[in-house]
Amino acid sequence: MWSVEEGMRAFWCPFRKVGGDLIVDALGVSVWLLPGVRELLDELSRRDVIVSLASANDEEPNKVIRLKCSLSCSG
Repeated sequence: MWSVEEGMRAFWCPFRKVGGDLIVDALGVSVWLLPGVRELLDELSRRDVIVSLASANDEEPNKVIRLKCSLSCSG
């Protein structure tokens, strides 16, 4: 969902939008959102969905956990 300049670490709120898909946390760590992530998070927020995430930037080959989920856009 994102890439971080310093690898695996904790983020500190609040986040600040720098431009496009680049945000920084309270300590100034840059976080680059992948395409579509901002729109997904905006929609989940609009629906009052609580999201919890864990993230790590692995060395190649990247380890990926795929979760099946759906977000109905009919409401």
